[in-house]
Amino acid sequence: MNNIENPTAWQRFTNLDRSPVYGFLRYGSAYKVAILLKNEKNDTIRDMREEAVPQLIKLLYDQNPGMRSRAAHMLGELMYESSISDLVRKLGDNDVRDAAISALADIGVPAVPALWSALNGPSKSKNWTVRAAAVAALGKMDDAGVIPILADAMLMDSDACVRAEAAKALGSISHVASLPLYGNPLGETAKEVRVKALLRALHDRADIVRIVAEQSLSSCANESTAYLFANALRNPNLARVWDIAGKMLIKIGESAVPVIDTLLNHPDWDVRANAAMLLGEIRSETAIPELVVALNDPHRYVRENAAQSLGKIGALAAVPNLVEALTDSKDNVRVKALDALESMVSRCSTQEHCEIMLDALNAGERFVKSCSGNKKGIDITIPVARLKCAVTEKLNEHEQMRKECEELTCERFTKMIFKAPQSFKLENCQLKRAVNG
Repeated sequence: MNNIENPTAWQRFTNLDRSPVYGFLRYGSAYKVAILLKNEKNDTIRDMREEAVPQLIKLLYDQNPGMRSRAAHMLGELMYESSISDLVRKLGDNDVRDAAISALADIGVPAVPALWSALNGPSKSKNWTVRAAAVAALGKMDDAGVIPILADAMLMDSDACVRAEAAKALGSISHVASLPLYGNPLGETAKEVRVKALLRALHDRADIVRIVAEQSLSSCANESTAYLFANALRNPNLARVWDIAGKMLIKIGESAVPVIDTLLNHPDWDVRANAAMLLGEIRSETAIPELVVALNDPHRYVRENAAQSLGKIGALAAVPNLVEALTDSKDNVRVKALDALESMVSRCSTQEHCEIMLDALNAGERFVKSCSGNKKGIDITIPVARLKCAVTEKLNEHEQMRKECEELTCERFTKMIFKAPQSFKLENCQLKRAVNG
């Protein structure tokens, strides 16, 4: 602008200064950067990096919201730490907030202290939108080091929107391995801090926070966090935590079986019964030995859930134990054991499975009829006979199907033999005609 010697041209530029579209012109030397931004010449701005940053900071306060937003985006690309404080101030600007969040996330770790200060530090903002934006910027960094800051915001902030945003940010962080944690005097790992905080957030007074916390926990559910969810099940007084932690263990699947098995030895029967139920939902055969042991648990609810879970898994190896459970002193346990056996009979899809099932029923019946297997003196003849009858019917069905298949195969083979010479003669005649023309 200083190179413009024509008075008419100068007047034309100063008149433009009154327009909101060209409001950046009032900053004098910033007009070069502003024009480059206006024409999306970002590569040129990167080349004049040292000169551009102070001018971009000035443009953050321009009257034109589009210019402010572009300046914030460009500062994020240049990643200059000198712009952090100004970008944090712009978190309260509705027109620039998203651009400022992205810019602070691009700058990364150097911006953490200023964002923490806006959340819970000496210069904590009274505006909840600024605190929520600070949380969003920390979450976009994808740095496990900020997890304690986000956990504190989720558990301690007075505004539900800020707490929900913090819960969402905790779920979005994917790299939680070995990065240093800010403000974590207990020496816990990032995944421990995150999962424990989100589990505590399930008791938040605001519905939105509880919903987002559950969604974030779902993204944290994997083999490495299974023990944290299992530990959450050790307190039977936290009903909502129980429910969500159980869902996460079911989602993790077979990898969670070893940690759930440990809960079957818990002194509280509620915990043992819940563990037996979860093993059935996971449907892993690796849980069969522990569930068989649980059939002899002192509490009837544990025995019920163990029998039901064995039925869901379809544990043919546990059939003799389920037959023994038909002699349990509690009606509900006997019912669950019979239901489990019936479900396994209905799932016998091959002749081999039916034969194994029939052998297992016979072995269980023999054991129960012995003195050591039926201490309660309960007669199991009728239910076992009904089960064996159902298995025998399935065996007969499989045998009938096998015979039909053999007959059909023989019939088709015979037809092919008789048809083969005729087709061969026909093809041979057609070939001779083609050769002879």
